[in-house]
Amino acid sequence: MIYIVGSGAAGVSAAFGLVEKGFEVTMLDAGFELEPERAEIVQQLSSLDKERWDEGLVRRLKENMSPKIGGIAKKYVFGSDFPYRQTEYHPLVLKNAKVYLSLAKGGLLNTWGASILPCRQEDIEGWPITIKDLEPHYKAVLSFMGNAITKDSLNDIFPTYTEDSQPFFMARQASSFLQNLEKNKDILKREGFFFGRSRLAMRVGSEEKKRECAYCGLCLYGCPYDCIYLPQHTLKKLSENKNFHYIKGVFVERIYENSRGVKIEARVLADSSRLEFSGLFCILAAGVISSTRILLQSIEAFDHYLNLKHSEYFIMPLLAYVKTKGVTKEELHTLAQVYIEIMDESISKNMVHLQAYGYNDLYLQLFKPLFGPFTPIFANEILSRLLIIQGYLHSDISSFLKVRLEKGDNGRLLVEGIENPEAKKAVKKVAKKLFMNKKYFKAIPIPKMWKIGLPGDGNHSGGSFPMKEKPKEFESDKFGRPYGFERVHIVDSSIFPSIPATTITLTIMANAHRIVSEI
Repeated sequence: MIYIVGSGAAGVSAAFGLVEKGFEVTMLDAGFELEPERAEIVQQLSSLDKERWDEGLVRRLKENMSPKIGGIAKKYVFGSDFPYRQTEYHPLVLKNAKVYLSLAKGGLLNTWGASILPCRQEDIEGWPITIKDLEPHYKAVLSFMGNAITKDSLNDIFPTYTEDSQPFFMARQASSFLQNLEKNKDILKREGFFFGRSRLAMRVGSEEKKRECAYCGLCLYGCPYDCIYLPQHTLKKLSENKNFHYIKGVFVERIYENSRGVKIEARVLADSSRLEFSGLFCILAAGVISSTRILLQSIEAFDHYLNLKHSEYFIMPLLAYVKTKGVTKEELHTLAQVYIEIMDESISKNMVHLQAYGYNDLYLQLFKPLFGPFTPIFANEILSRLLIIQGYLHSDISSFLKVRLEKGDNGRLLVEGIENPEAKKAVKKVAKKLFMNKKYFKAIPIPKMWKIGLPGDGNHSGGSFPMKEKPKEFESDKFGRPYGFERVHIVDSSIFPSIPATTITLTIMANAHRIVSEI
């Protein structure tokens, strides 16, 4: 028996690869899920065309979101915080940091924005593997994930690793923005800008009699039609295989090796009783915070500091020169619409990744208290021009996180963010570069309105046990085996030697699939 700990992106990708090869797999998971009463509302809406939706029920699913100038304080799913619910066995203490761990079924992907891009070789220099090692596994993951990808200018630097799928209709605001970029493509390319449509892990058309995207604008709250990819989709398919078993309500504390394999110590969340599982191998895929805790607890490395690398996250609003009328009434999806990549060594030797978002109704929630009865005028003049850029930097110039586990059965995991002044300098240079090229973008960054998140914000972190060609203590080999272990393989971002600016989930899943395919 091979055990997998965790049901998020890495866990389901590893399970898919192992079951595909005929191995028997058991997944251990805390498995928190959406509350039944909210799940019932989602079920009601999913069975109806959006024109027949009850507005009262829709409002229930929008509850608890609190937009601020710098973004959303915490992204709820259908009005619920279930992805973030914790247990007394895993106390987490943060200082100058914003990190989340998830004990939910599907992990933090319950809250993600579905953006997918591979890495470039230039951005994973120092890894003991190459992009060629990952390529077949990008293809494998995209084959079961489902995606909305089309070949365009981005293909010059990022292969799609899949056949063209049906792309999403772009919002008119974003479409106009991209058209302006295309008109000035040659000039912008000389300036180090590459761009194209967003690539999303989404189901556009119908599948298995499910409804297709209705452009209802609820993407940031949760999709009633289940169009955004979730690990639960893969778990459902895996459950149809006799070699796959899923056990929920289990909290893994430690992993040990012995002469016959591995022993996993866990608790039953319902009554705190203890469990033990024995198998040939353990695949650790609990997410960077939980996997780090489990491993530190297993090797009894208490009060030892580890560094987590992080891709700096920032937000930068743009105002388009020309307004798009009727944005508040348009049928659209509210995920990323356009990707912009910056290659400029005066900013960073690595690529800077930007995602452009158009209108969503959270903007109205944010500004209505300020403008009151004048909100329609504001919406017409400002929201019809407003684009929000979410940006990421490579970890080499980003903040990082110091992690330490206190001794004790329920020892606290202390996480402290350490800021890097180079990140602020780089973001300033990005703003200046966008300003200098405003006539080609037909949009201008709003002065002094950009904001850098706390260390850990954006959830693009990893590297507590980085892969090395010749690993030492607190490092792993290229198969994710921590120093001193033979039958334990970490497959989440805990083993990434660096964090590229491009989206992290696709590479996590591809690397997990690579490891289980090769061990």
